Amino acid sequence: MKKLLFVLMAVGAIGVAGYAVAMFTIQPPLFQSKTEEILSDPLWRTFFYIHVGGGLIALAIGWIQFSKKFRDKRMSTHRNLGMFYILSILLASIAAGYSATYASGGFGNQLGFFCLALAWFYTTLMAFITIKNGQIQSHKNWMTYSYALTYAAVTLRIFLPSWMGIGIPFEEAYNAIAWFCWIPNLVIAQWIVNKKWVL
Repeated sequence: MKKLLFVLMAVGAIGVAGYAVAMFTIQPPLFQSKTEEILSDPLWRTFFYIHVGGGLIALAIGWIQFSKKFRDKRMSTHRNLGMFYILSILLASIAAGYSATYASGGFGNQLGFFCLALAWFYTTLMAFITIKNGQIQSHKNWMTYSYALTYAAVTLRIFLPSWMGIGIPFEEAYNAIAWFCWIPNLVIAQWIVNKKWVL
């Protein structure tokens, strides 16, 4: 079960990270729902790409950090990647919080994505603080929550097309996904923490 979870986590992370790379070379589908006024705003575009770029880095390198075998053999690499991960998210979550105020679908969606950005920032900051204080187990727990929120990029792209595939209109599906892409992830993260799983 643990190995299967790890493989699925890695495949999803790498797949969506590859999709995020494409956003820097083609116009993202998200842009189709934005007004010309927003799209022409250099501040919005800057924060959008900081969000995407930081999330891409965190998603791509975060999953390997949970491998005990990797940590045992390459602890210095683990630490260096961890610093890249934390810095990427702290920047990306601030950008995501700003971008959330422009989310399509109204206040409910904006609040959902803003809460995600806030939780993403907080859990990652706590992961950094606990490891600086030598609290290894607390650091592992906070990193589990942090990556669960990073993984919202994957769950969003699984649930949204799945719901549309069974006939739920895009507007209804998108209104729910602002919350559903990350709250179930935290529930699973809490379960993993309670189990004290080591992958």
